[in-house]
Amino acid sequence: VSGLPGDPLPPLHALTETLKAAHITHLAERGYVIVDGALPPYICQQLKAEMETLAKNDQMWSSQTYDGGGDGLADGGVVHKHVHET
Repeated sequence: VSGLPGDPLPPLHALTETLKAAHITHLAERGYVIVDGALPPYICQQLKAEMETLAKNDQMWSSQTYDGGGDGLADGGVVHKHVHET
């Protein structure tokens, strides 16, 4: 992740937070986990700016899961309204 051209940012070498047993349990039970403070603020700001730009340019849409039947949602696929992709 970098800022403006010629404006290098420090690299992200590792998480800044330690995962706890509750994180692992949540991940195993629900398939995702949120770890507050895992990414430094400058990366969060960069990612937010990139997502806002994509949304402004209509380059983001709701994600879909397909069941492999070949005809998309008609045979059991699911739209994920709060998961976006580009």
